[in-house]
Amino acid sequence: MAFIMCRSTLVVALMALLHGVHAVDLAAMRSELDPTTECNFRMLSYEYGLKLRPDLSPNVLAFDALELNSMCGVSRPKDVPAAWPSFPTPSNDEAYFVDFIHGKDENSGTMTSPFKTLSAAIMATRKHVLGPRAVLLRKGIHYLTDTITLGAADSNLVIQNYNGEEAWISGGVPLTTDWTPYNTSSRNMTCPEKCVAAGHCCVGTVSSFDHPSCEQGCLVGASAGSEAECEQVCHDADKKCDYTYKNLTLQMCDSCPKHCDASDGVIECIEGCKFASGMTEGFNIWKTKINEDIDNIPGLFTVDPHVRYMRARFPNPRSGTNEIRPVGKLSGSNVVEWHAPPKLPAATQVVVNASAMSGFDSSILSSYNLYASGNCEKVNDPMCPCGAWSDVRDGKWTSSSYWCSNISAGGWSEMDRGNGYYNGPILPQGMTYNKSMLPNFSAYKNLSGAILQAWRAQGWFVNMYDIVDHDRDAGVLTFGKGGFQGGRGWQLNGTSGAIDPSPPFFIENVFEELDIGTEFFYNTSERVLYVFYNATSGDKPPAALQFVATRLRRLVEVVGSKAAPVTNVTLRGVGFRDTHYTYMDPWGVPSGGDWSLHRGGAVFLEGTEHVAVNGCTFRRVDGNALFFSGYNRHGVADRNTFEFIGDTAMAGWGYTDEHSGVGGEQPRFTQITNNVCREVGVMELQSSCWFQAKTAQTNVSGNLFYNGPRAGINMNDGFGGGNSLQSNLIFNQCRQSGDHGPINSWDRQLFWTDVRDGPDHPGWNPAYTDVSKNVIIANYGGSQGFDNDDGSSWNDIHHNVIYGEGLKQDYGGHDSKYQNNLNLVHHYDGQNCINTWPFKLGTPPCGDWSTNATCSHAHHFTNNTCVVLYTDVYSPGAGSCDGQSPQMAYLAENKYYTPNGNATLDKCGGLQKLQSTGAELGSKAFTLPTDAEWLTWAKAILEM
Repeated sequence: MAFIMCRSTLVVALMALLHGVHAVDLAAMRSELDPTTECNFRMLSYEYGLKLRPDLSPNVLAFDALELNSMCGVSRPKDVPAAWPSFPTPSNDEAYFVDFIHGKDENSGTMTSPFKTLSAAIMATRKHVLGPRAVLLRKGIHYLTDTITLGAADSNLVIQNYNGEEAWISGGVPLTTDWTPYNTSSRNMTCPEKCVAAGHCCVGTVSSFDHPSCEQGCLVGASAGSEAECEQVCHDADKKCDYTYKNLTLQMCDSCPKHCDASDGVIECIEGCKFASGMTEGFNIWKTKINEDIDNIPGLFTVDPHVRYMRARFPNPRSGTNEIRPVGKLSGSNVVEWHAPPKLPAATQVVVNASAMSGFDSSILSSYNLYASGNCEKVNDPMCPCGAWSDVRDGKWTSSSYWCSNISAGGWSEMDRGNGYYNGPILPQGMTYNKSMLPNFSAYKNLSGAILQAWRAQGWFVNMYDIVDHDRDAGVLTFGKGGFQGGRGWQLNGTSGAIDPSPPFFIENVFEELDIGTEFFYNTSERVLYVFYNATSGDKPPAALQFVATRLRRLVEVVGSKAAPVTNVTLRGVGFRDTHYTYMDPWGVPSGGDWSLHRGGAVFLEGTEHVAVNGCTFRRVDGNALFFSGYNRHGVADRNTFEFIGDTAMAGWGYTDEHSGVGGEQPRFTQITNNVCREVGVMELQSSCWFQAKTAQTNVSGNLFYNGPRAGINMNDGFGGGNSLQSNLIFNQCRQSGDHGPINSWDRQLFWTDVRDGPDHPGWNPAYTDVSKNVIIANYGGSQGFDNDDGSSWNDIHHNVIYGEGLKQDYGGHDSKYQNNLNLVHHYDGQNCINTWPFKLGTPPCGDWSTNATCSHAHHFTNNTCVVLYTDVYSPGAGSCDGQSPQMAYLAENKYYTPNGNATLDKCGGLQKLQSTGAELGSKAFTLPTDAEWLTWAKAILEM
């Protein structure tokens, strides 16, 4: 084992030297490592990240996200700021220069006489068609007044930074401010009351996840002399039942009080300590008149440092979490009633029977052997159950959804079919709140512009609703548009039609709730901006602190068509920031997955070929960041950084003619490579680093995806297949929802494509999607490393190293392979190494193992090494107990490691009994390996 560690250290060091970056002493780190299986896996993940992106070494952000110091005792490496990307620079006579600070648009665009705006430079490239095809941005922030739109005539254009300078493109409007005090009074509260009022949840002695609370911090703060001492004591006391500090005994490991939603008590402790010691106190609200030509301020940032301010809301988030999907929320018990809609007639049904058309009958669920959809007669039709959702193609808007089909199938699909009461999915039209439980709601004077955000029960997504009326006497809020930010409807009682259960929620953009640092409120009628500046009462924002209001949703759009595509446009070395949120814009249902999506992004590509986005940084854009829409071929997103993104970082969403995708209007052969994506879903829970629907042949490889609210990679359907998800590091996903995996897929809706067998032989079956050489930690709400959810089929999952459960298949999936993987299964929900429904005996092809006239579409689970850390039961079910049954998954040549060395398939027996039926031939059971042993296996798989 020592030899392997030294070899791994040497490889990373050599790669670091080759890339001119800082080597990390991995051997020294391992010598400090807490010798637990999870810590060893986290350290392995860190090493794999360095292998994938040695140029990021020592990658302190990933180190911290893996909690190697706080959880595993490894000394934190010294942070080395990354250099801004540098690319080959065209000669001066081959490029136009843009300098927002020193340039003028009437200049000639040379290096010594630069343009001021990017739009002027692009106009120059169009005017002089034989002139330069490159635009070089000098350092600084380039503010746009309108979206930059590139068409076919702009082909072969390069937009990049100059010589490694840090150049940003902003969709915001810099504000001129003159701050005057509005409320800078001290709060006449006890220390715990101040702490709770400032957004810290727990008042009792402890808070969630066995951490100390505000009150504990207040005790510490009475004796602490500095913020550093507050931080030190709170971190040292973390998770300890009896911690002594200056004659105080702190209790830090009890259970959380009822209804406490906080999840980082260390931060609560620090904040309580600061309140008690007088470091934080009182209100600090300032106001300024806004004279810029803007109608609203939907989003607000400071320019440098780049800090997000959030609209005033109730309840407040935990301190420091306003860029994590807000976890400050009110229990649904505060709601007397959610107002359900009236019964509506069903949408127009579209059904294409694949079995009748071509004999396709692979799924045990008959609904997955056809294409189904429900379409409204007109866009946003109020008389259609799916009228809330909408999408546009070639200028024509439509409202349609798989979930408006009366034969939709899958988990909880009865709710979307109306649960026997309605004719499709339902969304609330308002709510009646309990006035005694929410007395502050009745005191709101004006809710114009306010938005209510509510989780769907089970936490799959968050819906936003405009509040168009507030009856304070009755305690009634009436909703306008909204509810379309998830792909499905709400849960309901099929007997009464009532919305049940009642989900949690919060309210935002309410002036009366402006009560903690980094919140703001903009009064549109008075044109006055109110900001709670995060400082001691009476300290106003310094004059040098520039604020910027978001305005544009798209910064750059490259738009052509399949007949006349935009080709060979390159964006590189540029930062993108400060875009308007899109959660109240139109969202559509892309296909049969759970998600809805806004068709747009800070950089938007449609009708393109060979367009590349390389070495760019997307930071604090409040919608999607990079979007491949409709026809795109050979698009590239390489070595970009995505952080603090409002919705999804990168997405592909094509077009079909109902079931048919042979027209080719989809993203194909897209390269999503070597990117870093973290902290996505600031605005919308249902967000990923990479999402695709009606998209095929995508290569997602070499990426570091971490710190997301749901799946890091989400495949909304199986359209065409032929994808490769290879050599990625994925962890800390599903942080705000369960029932999901770090990689997730659905395949409820069949599509007729030419991807598998070419244009002369279209069909329903997709090509295999290859999922290999990934390192995945399925933590937080994640279960399997790759959650093959409803209908998921034709995945070849092999040679992955996963801390989490193995192969799951439910609701009619088929024809997938799971082979040569290493799973270390911790205690989650008991699905363990494999858990499947029964399969079907149907017509070929059956995977790549049979073309007989009839054959089993069962998954193949072979040659895997599965270490179950807590039980001898390696599976709750595999379709059958009879190895001769076509309903049973094909199991063979697997190695199972359990606490007692026995491997049992629940209700079926151990390996010997299974092998007597023809199942699990060649499979063996062993006692648990040492960490050194499984690390050797893992590194062999990963070629480390």
